[in-house]
Amino acid sequence: MKKAFTMLELVVVIVVIGIIAAAALPRINDDHIAEAADQVVSHIRYTQHLAMQDSKFDPTDANWFRKRWSITFTQAAFCGGANEWRYSVYHDDGATTGNLNSANEVARDPLDPNKFMSSGWAGIPNADCANVSNKYNLTTNFGITNVQFRGVCGQAGLQTLSFDEFGRPMRSVSTPNGGGATRGYNRLVYNGQNCQIVLSTARRTATITITPETGFVQVTFPNRPQN
Repeated sequence: MKKAFTMLELVVVIVVIGIIAAAALPRINDDHIAEAADQVVSHIRYTQHLAMQDSKFDPTDANWFRKRWSITFTQAAFCGGANEWRYSVYHDDGATTGNLNSANEVARDPLDPNKFMSSGWAGIPNADCANVSNKYNLTTNFGITNVQFRGVCGQAGLQTLSFDEFGRPMRSVSTPNGGGATRGYNRLVYNGQNCQIVLSTARRTATITITPETGFVQVTFPNRPQN
């Protein structure tokens, strides 16, 4: 003869499930900032990889060092979207204006080569909007409300991180703010200098620290609640 649950046992099970769900909910809500940080860190590392695999050195080009691979963040509306935080992986080319402004400059998504590693840029043609990826929209995907560069990487209001052919992190090598790099080693992040990218949601922040010389990346969550 099979035994059935008594009403008391059912009530106890429901209460236990409720307690477990209540304990897990803060972690579920917290996952968005962690997921955002993990994705950004992954793409910072990929930017570094591109810089090491695709050296821009050209003895016939006086501005070759301004064309290194970079990852840039901006709050803007592109391709009919809202004014939201996005990022792109690209190398400046041509006139080295400091901005991504051509499909020839943006990296291709390694998981989907038909897509750009970008959710859009200023002046993007309508035809190229079909190839942007919403993956790089931090506000839509993760609820990011602000991106701030701190330390030496945030000087002059910069929102771009570059890498040289050795994988060393650099302040934006090509930018309208400050005129860009003037020599091949100009704008390197040196030992003792602080370079951080802070992602924020309405409730929490994630601090991404880029180590000088090596480009090693780590993430901390300063205000994550303790369970």
